[in-house]
Amino acid sequence: MRDETGKLLTDYGGIWLFELEKFNAQVIDNEQTRWLRFFKEGKQLNDLNLPDWMNTQEMKQAMNTLCQFSEKERNYFAYQARQDFLRQQGTILFEKDEALEQRDGAFAERDAALVEKEAALAEKGAALAEKGAALAEKEAALAEKEAAIAEVEAAIAEVERLKALLGQK
Repeated sequence: MRDETGKLLTDYGGIWLFELEKFNAQVIDNEQTRWLRFFKEGKQLNDLNLPDWMNTQEMKQAMNTLCQFSEKERNYFAYQARQDFLRQQGTILFEKDEALEQRDGAFAERDAALVEKEAALAEKGAALAEKGAALAEKEAALAEKEAAIAEVEAAIAEVERLKALLGQK
């Protein structure tokens, strides 16, 4: 590996490409073979019961690192699941609050309509009471008029009676 000027960056680094599908060695005879087999079979290994070819300090450390990554991945997915749950609960609560607000608004509109209806009924009742009072006054005036007519007729009848009495004498 070199920089733009051609200077060597490190004597120990490199880029390696492995075709793990083509690796089929069953006998581990060097470190390169050990690492290739670890890369290919690492996820299937039980970290508590490692095979003999894994009994080196480097392989135990690599297995420990793999387990930590797996644990971190499980923790990450658990965290994501919790976050998804919290988002869903937040959405449900938000929608519930909106529905309650809409319901309360509908109740308020209904209550306002009922108040308007009651006011209209009260006005109608007052108008009917006024009409009833006016009718009662009209009936009272009619009764007075009928009483006055009855008095006049009684007076005319009295006059006629008196005339008849005068005419007889």
